[in-house]
Amino acid sequence: MALRHGFYRWLIPAAFVLPLWLFVGWIVFGANPLSLLWVLLSAPIVLIGQLILTLLVRARPTARAEQAVSWTDLALIGGWNVLIVALGVFSNPWWWSLFALTVVVGFVALVAAFQQLWREARPAGSLLRTPAGVGYVPAPRGAARDGAGCRGHRRPRERRLIGILNPLPRPCRSLARFWCTAASVAE
Repeated sequence: MALRHGFYRWLIPAAFVLPLWLFVGWIVFGANPLSLLWVLLSAPIVLIGQLILTLLVRARPTARAEQAVSWTDLALIGGWNVLIVALGVFSNPWWWSLFALTVVVGFVALVAAFQQLWREARPAGSLLRTPAGVGYVPAPRGAARDGAGCRGHRRPRERRLIGILNPLPRPCRSLARFWCTAASVAE
């Protein structure tokens, strides 16, 4: 958990440190002047890409609640960061293949971050609470609201048997019986 939490805190500084590393690596390792053109083009891309990944990760409710990234984020974004650091060395004979791998891993990290955000942001249902703090699941929005039941729930017809005949609808019986009873009495 400490590793995931530390990486969560690293995401924003990485957006500024990694592009700076590309310039420092170009100077320290004495790369040719043509490499400076690559650095000038790639540093803003790395900055914007890292910021987008950071925003996608921090937009997820689980990442905000735990103050930690997922293991998938750690593997993909961490691998992308390591590959960017390796690109800054400039003395690797496999530089172009390393560059292609960096682009692929960055794209996969972006897609994975979007998928995780989509999976967590999708509405899975809503849980409402009564004033007493008891949770209940409301009826679907398409349910008819004839005013005969509690909070828009329909009362079951007399011919419809649900184990025992109960004038209260099923959602009200399960968790908030006292709320529906009070609402029925008030009508």
